[in-house]
Amino acid sequence: MSRQPAAATAATALDLRFGQVGLLQARLRSLDPGAVIDELSGRIASAPQFFRSTAVCLDLASLPELPAVAEVRPVMDAVRRAGMIVVGVADGVPGAEELAKALGLPVLAGFRAAQQSVAQVRAAAAATAAASAAAARVPEPPAPPTAQSGLV
Repeated sequence: MSRQPAAATAATALDLRFGQVGLLQARLRSLDPGAVIDELSGRIASAPQFFRSTAVCLDLASLPELPAVAEVRPVMDAVRRAGMIVVGVADGVPGAEELAKALGLPVLAGFRAAQQSVAQVRAAAAATAAASAAAARVPEPPAPPTAQSGLV
């Protein structure tokens, strides 16, 4: 097998580029590792091949306060035992960067899911529609008299 000189095959040792990848987001509502692994196991049972070695980003926004490193590590272990790999912490929570650094994980910016529930979005849309309907019902003032109306 012939090898081409390195200069002919590549101008640099590597290329860096941004690309979009699918990344599972785990929005934590509990820091109980047992509850987390039970929930994950149930979901994984429905599609084990889909979830095997899947990269997971932890979203801490639904927790009442930023957890301590000692509270997150057992959750990360539960995710690993379920067969997934924690690859980062979602940005957008005060203190997330420091926590992620202490966990040896990156902060994944721009990965936050919508902060409003479907019910909240529907309620806001209904309120907007009601306000538009009310504005449409306001009668317009009469037009000022013109020279053609006979008034001079």
